[in-house]
Amino acid sequence: MGGLAPLASRAAVPILFVSVAIVVGLAIARRRWPAFPKRADFWGFGLLVLWGAASAGWSATPTDALRSTAGLAALLGAGFMMIAWARTASQSMGAANTILGGLRAGIVFGLVIYAFEGISGGWLTRISHGFSWQDIIDDLAGGTSVRSYLINGTAILSLLLWPAVAAPMPGERAGFAPLLFGLIVVVTAFFGSDSGLIALALGALCWAAAMRWGARATRVVALLFAIVMLATPYLLHRTLHAPGLDRFVVEAQDTMPSSALLRLYIWKFTTERIVERPLLGWGFNSARSIPGGGDKFIVTDRDGRFRFSELNLPLHPHNQILQIWLELGVIGALIVAVAGAWLIDRLGQWEPRARAPGLALTATALAYDSLSFGAWQSWWIAAVFVAAIPLSALRVSVSSPPARVS
Repeated sequence: MGGLAPLASRAAVPILFVSVAIVVGLAIARRRWPAFPKRADFWGFGLLVLWGAASAGWSATPTDALRSTAGLAALLGAGFMMIAWARTASQSMGAANTILGGLRAGIVFGLVIYAFEGISGGWLTRISHGFSWQDIIDDLAGGTSVRSYLINGTAILSLLLWPAVAAPMPGERAGFAPLLFGLIVVVTAFFGSDSGLIALALGALCWAAAMRWGARATRVVALLFAIVMLATPYLLHRTLHAPGLDRFVVEAQDTMPSSALLRLYIWKFTTERIVERPLLGWGFNSARSIPGGGDKFIVTDRDGRFRFSELNLPLHPHNQILQIWLELGVIGALIVAVAGAWLIDRLGQWEPRARAPGLALTATALAYDSLSFGAWQSWWIAAVFVAAIPLSALRVSVSSPPARVS
């Protein structure tokens, strides 16, 4: 996956399902199925899918709601099957090292591609997606959309980083992990986004916290997750509807990224729609069809002169907390808050060598969830599972007792 990340981030979905097909084929041939996770490990996901399907009853696009929840259920099922396979296959450190070694090789290959793209001006991106040179060079002609492929790739590499450096390989030098981290930071700074740098910094901070305070760190992160999940719409609604937003944005244009300033207006509109239907929401995957979402807001300076304009809600709010509230209401938010906090707290039971990268991976994913990607983007969900698979393998290997020598 790491090798494909720069050019084909959406390949995470077919990679996940092809892997499931291979595992199922091997299981049938060997007549041995992997031990699936306990029901407690995925009850929250099941409730979320069921509530999403139920929301078709009041959604403006009921067919799309049902289709989307079915797709999410299939994706979650595939992800959990691969985690089950990783747990079964990695009863020894040797098996886990094989998985981690392959992961590292993919990341290094991906970094080589990024280096080539930087030198060649995006040659591989251009030919693989059929763009002209103008698309690469001129943002007004589509350069931003081309850049999104490389941004998505850095997001995937930042997820894969944590299991890749979770445990030293045999004969590995001490500087490998910080070198790999540094290279991904450089690639993210050059090809990625500010959100990516924030995600990496938050992941590193949580890794350090888990190493220093152990299970207490996971407990704190779990509690913060639940609080932020439930309080964000209220806090943003109060903050963004205070007088002076336009003036602040106009004055901050030279110091803040334009994408961050645009998000303030997108979030303002989203919280307005949340307040209209706080209990049940507008229906699963309905963000792109919310009334008024296709209209544009206009920002003017204090003299009334036009500064810029954008859609109120382009596809999704770029904040998964707001999207879940918008589409599934307070009931959906409660499901995610409780189930998510429970799962994060469960990391406290992991061995330290798996706990720290597990919390770092969680924090990195949540940072992207809060600033960049839609809640139901299949390639992103698949990428998180792809990163969780080697981490699950490591967790089992470090928790298993050493094999007896006869």
